[in-house]
Amino acid sequence: MADDPTLAIPFPSGHLLRSSDHGAVTLRPATWAAYKAIAATVDAPESITRAALADAARETLAAPSPDALRRLFALTMMWGSGTSNGRGPRNTNTALRSLGLDSALAQSLDRLQDGDVGGAFLLHRKVPGVGPAFFTKWLWVVGTASGASPRPLILDSLVWTALGELGWDSRLAAGTRSWGARYVAYLTACERWAEAAGDRWTPEDIEYSLFVWGRGD
Repeated sequence: MADDPTLAIPFPSGHLLRSSDHGAVTLRPATWAAYKAIAATVDAPESITRAALADAARETLAAPSPDALRRLFALTMMWGSGTSNGRGPRNTNTALRSLGLDSALAQSLDRLQDGDVGGAFLLHRKVPGVGPAFFTKWLWVVGTASGASPRPLILDSLVWTALGELGWDSRLAAGTRSWGARYVAYLTACERWAEAAGDRWTPEDIEYSLFVWGRGD
């Protein structure tokens, strides 16, 4: 990894937002309930927030059974899909029906707790229907309660868009083409940007700021 994972690029103060200001994501429960594997796993709420997911993660990690991890995973995919749903329900149903999901969820938790955040990121390859963007949502959720360092954050297409506008290059920051290392470089850069911002800004605030920036709001 580069000595300075931010690549000496300052984070613009005009784009800083608090992740705590992220409002509730509304859902269409009936859409999710129409998929058998989802309906057998969890009842979709009408809305869900970052804070509610973090609370669910703490409860789940206190007794991380396969069923509990699956419920948390499904809720995370619902939150990540949002009101529009899109392909979220279908892809989540595919993941829940896959033979490798339980192993991938358990392994991701183990790797985070062992400090192998890059290795946890690469486990998205074992979950059909869920690419790295949505799998990092899962890593963020379990990371809120696992004590992983660096703290996992979401890295989706909107965040990538903002990073591109910022001029940040994951390969240069990581010093390698390895996607696990590039994810860790992103996390470390967010930590540095939060530290430089002061005033109790957190890496999660940086990630949310990038998300909103990439959305064009």
